[in-house]
Amino acid sequence: MEAKWGADQSMTAWDLDGNGIMSVKEANNWYRIGDGMTVNVNAESVDLHFVNPNKWKIGDIRSIQTLYKSRTGRVFGNLTLEYKGNNQFKIFTDNYGFEMHQGRALRNLATILGKSYAGFGRAFDIQFIGYKTVNYITPPNIYISPKF
Repeated sequence: MEAKWGADQSMTAWDLDGNGIMSVKEANNWYRIGDGMTVNVNAESVDLHFVNPNKWKIGDIRSIQTLYKSRTGRVFGNLTLEYKGNNQFKIFTDNYGFEMHQGRALRNLATILGKSYAGFGRAFDIQFIGYKTVNYITPPNIYISPKF
């Protein structure tokens, strides 16, 4: 496979469809063929629509679960974010692997399923380039009147 180079000269050989958004298919492919090499992903491509910046202070660092809340959550699972202000978050380097975690049965079940789908390979790091700007929209309060 020939490596592609972006304007920032970061290797994007993992990006099979060229859209810059890491899919499960692309992550699993890189897990199998990437020989553990780190990949660069544009932070703006990560779906964090559910993160409310109004509940963060500048400098706050938190781990968030993305698996069920995000279109890209199946790739990243848990991410560590730092709030930089102005709705911008730094995403810390993540590891794409299938390690087990003591006392986390549901997470470990998902890990086993993911590993069986991914096949044999080597874990790799994902470095996020730039910041993610979150345009959070407060979900509407929906009240359904009971029928009498």
